[in-house]
Formats: sequence, C-alpha cells, structure tokens
Amino acid sequence: MKSLKKPWWFALVVVSSLADAQTPPRAKPPKFTPAEENVFFSDAFKHLSGERPAFSKVPEVAAEAAQPTARASDGKWSQLIDAATLETEIKRQAQRLAAATETATAFKGGGYKECRDALAILATAFAVTAEYDEEARWQDVAAGLRDLLARASANCKVGTDQTFREAALRATELTELVQGNRPTTPPGETDVDWSLIAPRGPVMRRMELAEQERLGPSLASAPLFKKQSREVQHEAQVLAMLAATLTQSSSEDSDDETYAEFARTLGQSAREIADSPTETGYEAARAAISKASKACADCHDSYRG
Repeated sequence: MKSLKKPWWFALVVVSSLADAQTPPRAKPPKFTPAEENVFFSDAFKHLSGERPAFSKVPEVAAEAAQPTARASDGKWSQLIDAATLETEIKRQAQRLAAATETATAFKGGGYKECRDALAILATAFAVTAEYDEEARWQDVAAGLRDLLARASANCKVGTDQTFREAALRATELTELVQGNRPTTPPGETDVDWSLIAPRGPVMRRMELAEQERLGPSLASAPLFKKQSREVQHEAQVLAMLAATLTQSSSEDSDDETYAEFARTLGQSAREIADSPTETGYEAARAAISKASKACADCHDSYRG
C-alpha cells in the first residue's frame, strides 16, 4: 500500500489557493494618457501654501458639532419652533393685519397701533423663516418681506393716509402669498438689525399675550391642558421664538447679561411647556409656566422699576 503523505510543497499550494479564493478581485489601476496626466501636479506640496490641516483634531470638532443646541443664534430655530407653527403664526398675523386695515377711518382712529404690532411680529416671523435651518414655507421671499414689513411697522407709529396705504399694501401682499402667489420683493439686507426687525414693544406684547392670556388659562387644569394641547404647543413655541430674538446680538439691550438671562429662562421654560407630553406632562408644564411667569415678573420689576 502506497503512503498518503504529501510532499512539503503541497501545503503551500493549498494555502495559496485558499487565500486567492478568499481575496475579492480588485479593479485594475486606470491608465491615463499624457494629456490627462498633465492635469495633476507632479508634486502638489510645491504649489500649496499655508499650514497643513491638523487632521488629528477633526474628530474632536465633529464631536462638538454633533452636540445638540437650542441657541437660535447658531441658526437652530427649528429647535425652538417647528415650520408648521411658524407658518400658522404668519397666517394668523396676516389675518390680524387684514382686519386692522379694512378702513382708513378705523386705522387712523387707533387701528394703526394694532397694525404696528402685527407687522412687527410678521417681520420677526419672516426673519426667522429666512434663517430657518430646515425647509420652511415662503423661505425664498422671506428676507425681502422681512424688510418691507419691518419698515411698515416702524412707519405705523402714526396713523396717516400714507402709513395706511403702506400697511394695506402689505396686507394685500400677504393675503396673496397665503393663497399661493409670490409678491415682488427686494432681495433683503444681508445684515439683520434685530432691534428694527423685532422691536421690543410689539414683541413683549405678543409674549405677554402668550404667557398670561393663553398659556396660563390653558394650564389651569389637566383636562384643559389636554383639550387645548395644540394651542398650548403653538403659543409655547412662539413664546420660545420671541424670547430668542431678545438675545440676538443686534437686539436692544442684548449685551445686558441680566436681561439676557431673563430672556433665556423664559425661552427655556417655553420649550419645556411645548415638549411636555399631553397625557403625562401636565405637572411639568405647570412648573414651566411658573418659571416663565417668574422670569417675566422679575424682569419687569428690574427694568420698569
């Protein structure tokens, strides 16, 4: 009987065959013509200037960027107000403006004050829309409308034929916008002056409406909180958005740290209300509205005397 022992080289052949079977096929390297090779530098480092990037620091930067933030100054408006709520607020303020510009007589008799506030909140909403970090309706014309509405709001400090015509024109444009048309607007300023776009008076009045007249009564009981949950969400998000406008770098008194801290507390409390689940979040929402009310009261005591 012959021996079954294989020669020493047989094992090498087997191992080599197995390795070839497990190694996936690779594409052949491309071949370039001389004309194609001339596109590339023979030594790229001879043509580069400046310091080489510190690739070892890239993971740290990426990790920092991945951290969530609710600072609207970083462009994260979507963390304060969702696109649907922003659109709804614009529609409501547009209706408010339309009602206040129905007749010149009513406008001159005091309606111009209502127009001024509606125009200011609309300008603020479109300013946020222009900077919104996600897709939002009317974003393509938001910057131009922001500037037109802000100017009309500033002019509505008095009730005249001229300011009435301007406010009525803006109301007509917004009505057409909601219906699907696009008004002709300027491109919009690149540097936003929040003290002009969102003046403190109209913003404060809208925040007081949200906090005192709408959120407060809606949080009077758990059943009411559940029943009016959609409105609670809307008002809380609008309140968070408006509070954030007070801390923008060009806003009035934004460099006053005490004032800015009141605004941040108010905004954070509003977000806590908006984030409270309908079924189980009543107590958390109640605690948040208490903090919001205290921030408003303390701010008024400090700055109104």
